Amino acid sequence: MILEQSRKNRDTLINFATHIYDHAETGFKEKMTAEYIDEQFRKMGYETITGVEIPYVKATYDSKKPGPAIAIIGEMDSIIINDKPVHACGHNIECTNLLGSALLLKQMIEQYDITGKIHFMAVPAEEHIEMQHRLDLMKKGVIRYPSGKPELMYRGLFDDVDICIMAHCMPQENEITLSTSSNGNIIKKVTFTGKAAHAGNAPEEGVNALYAANLSLNAINALRETFTEKQYARVHPIITKGGDAVNVIPSEVIIESYIRAATLDDISQINDKVNRAFVGCAHAMGTKVEINDVPGYLPMYTSPLMNDYVLPVAKSVFNKEIETFPHLGLCSDMGDMSSVMPILHPYIGGVSGTLHGNDFRMTDPDIALVKGSAFLFSVSVSFLVNNAAVAYNIINEYKPLFNNFREYFTKFDSMYNTIISE
Repeated sequence: MILEQSRKNRDTLINFATHIYDHAETGFKEKMTAEYIDEQFRKMGYETITGVEIPYVKATYDSKKPGPAIAIIGEMDSIIINDKPVHACGHNIECTNLLGSALLLKQMIEQYDITGKIHFMAVPAEEHIEMQHRLDLMKKGVIRYPSGKPELMYRGLFDDVDICIMAHCMPQENEITLSTSSNGNIIKKVTFTGKAAHAGNAPEEGVNALYAANLSLNAINALRETFTEKQYARVHPIITKGGDAVNVIPSEVIIESYIRAATLDDISQINDKVNRAFVGCAHAMGTKVEINDVPGYLPMYTSPLMNDYVLPVAKSVFNKEIETFPHLGLCSDMGDMSSVMPILHPYIGGVSGTLHGNDFRMTDPDIALVKGSAFLFSVSVSFLVNNAAVAYNIINEYKPLFNNFREYFTKFDSMYNTIISE
């Protein structure tokens, strides 16, 4: 029944997805996207809360019966390919499914006796890109945290939420795949400072920051055999500044990197090893080094009970055998949400190409949009009918990493770190 109604909305869903794709914006800049989503919610009859300093939209259906609240999430930001914002991660599809599920609620909610609330939330800045822009916003006091969901947690937008659900896109044969867990990360900016000199006439008078940086990359590679399989370690540095001119000994070289791993302890342990490599190589070459660590995402975890309840719903919408991913190396700030409440983060097909590649495309809107919208709405309803029995079971069974937002922010804040070695 829900899927049939979603099929009737197909053209509307495609229009949503196309418009958002054509107006791609990067993190904390999604002004046009937020305005468009807000406009669509209001056309459906929702009252909304919108951001002023940063873009976000929150619309709510209240059953007027006390009970838990579920938030359906859509991420608004894009990545950058060839210097242009591009929805090469399918966030336009996420936001379409956010709008599509809200539309289904307006069309069908009278058929269901639910308890509690359903929030529809368009959130900014999931992708960790343009880090300097985010650091500038933090310095100005516009934001406190560098990614969207932690920032909205800090602003109180999730204070009345008990469960978060969303569906990401993934190029895959399956129409949907459930997830279990994925990595968290730390974001690093490392600056080597040497001494400039004429590279042809007097290179001996310089101190080559590029050689120190290259040596550190080799040292990190030599560390990889110390990473264990269960840590799911991913360390992938790039040089973003290699010098100023070919005939000048490089005096400043910048490396940026992520340290990804399966747990907070693993991230910390691997990060310590990498930092020792940077400092040791700087000493070996006689340069200075400054290491700035910024917390990225916390590891993500979906409870088995959540997947157990979702599985029959997924089968009713997608009508095929449903597989479940093992631990994944990618990261998301849904991991931050999972550290304080139960979350659902499956992967829907209907797309092709390379995730974060310039060939990423939506190829089957019936899977990505029609079924995606029906799935999110179906899950929400199934959790909140029968006096929200399923939702309460999931909430009571779940053991989050932190007992409340305050504990989460205390840990998150402790992960900022600066090392200066001369």
